[in-house]
Amino acid sequence: MTLRELWESRGLSPTQVAAQAGISTPTLYKMNRKEHVAARTIVSVCKALGITRQDYEALDAEKAQDS
Repeated sequence: MTLRELWESRGLSPTQVAAQAGISTPTLYKMNRKEHVAARTIVSVCKALGITRQDYEALDAEKAQDS
């Protein structure tokens, strides 16, 4: 599952997640692409989505193992 799939499964838009996390929508998309963002940004998005940092780091792990 990707970060995007996670927020969509919760019925949230990227704008809503970004606002709840106090970040910009482009930064949220950077996270979705697994690009570098500040640790505090990851924590903020995890809180907004109700997941742990470990949950975030596990996103896409299943797909990567299949490759």
